[in-house]
Amino acid sequence: MSGVPEGKETNDILDNLDPSSSLAKNLKHSLSIIETALQRFNLDQLAIAFNGGKDSVVLLHLIHHQLHKHKLKKESLKTIYFMLSDSFTEVDEFLGEISSVYQLKPIVLSSSFKDGLVDLLSYCPIKGIFMGTRRTDPYSDTLDYFSPTDKGWPHIIRINPILDWSYSDIWDFILLFKLPYCKLYDKGYTSLGSRNNTYPNPSLEDGKGGFKPAYTLTDGTKEREGRK
Repeated sequence: MSGVPEGKETNDILDNLDPSSSLAKNLKHSLSIIETALQRFNLDQLAIAFNGGKDSVVLLHLIHHQLHKHKLKKESLKTIYFMLSDSFTEVDEFLGEISSVYQLKPIVLSSSFKDGLVDLLSYCPIKGIFMGTRRTDPYSDTLDYFSPTDKGWPHIIRINPILDWSYSDIWDFILLFKLPYCKLYDKGYTSLGSRNNTYPNPSLEDGKGGFKPAYTLTDGTKEREGRK
């Protein structure tokens, strides 16, 4: 797996985007959200929730870009991976691959998200956690860019830099930067969950018994058709 663009190369690509495009506008806003978070919290008070999906890949790269810009130590930002009991082997393997690319030392938690946060906060002074949530995700349409956890949860600020990104924005960014992604997306999966509720998207059947890659889906409203 090759490295990822950073520094001047990344800035060159950003500068060459059509400023009126959805991707360019969302990129600019997302970087400003990350910048605000870095000003509001110390780096050791922040973490990123990484689940191996396409959205968290984009989020990880954006944060990596800002840390590089400010010459901050990337290893100071904690990476949290909530491993599902019935997770895809491909997703677990991808965590190892991308950890090597971005020099991550992920904290792997096998409990529920809520219980994992309780455990994590018992030994880590985290106050904000970057999430790869988008408004089209379930129960996410009313979220803000900085949203406290709900009542009954451990208190922490959820930071949502890519909240307004569309499905096509995500894939445009990944393909433009040639970012690594889980190989399940090349097999027709468009939204990754656990093995018992995630299947190739029927909208991507190729008529030959297989499925087209996730980035060929043109209707973003059908993103979760492979989830049950």
